[in-house]
Amino acid sequence: GSFYDNKLTNVIIPGSVTSIGDAAFANNQITSITFPDTPITVDCYAFDGNPIMEDQSYSFPSNVTVSCVKN
Repeated sequence: GSFYDNKLTNVIIPGSVTSIGDAAFANNQITSITFPDTPITVDCYAFDGNPIMEDQSYSFPSNVTVSCVKN
């Protein structure tokens, strides 16, 4: 939950990032996400509670692997 509930509206992920964890950007106001062209793994709940995810129509780019890890 690094950036949880911070009222962010857009996010640009740098190429040095290889993974984004559980709830990292949850509960913001994100309407735009820019991913690098490099491979990246994103937890399936990383962007929960944001307008971009509300209608479940957002498609992650092909270099992004979405993973739901259960502990």
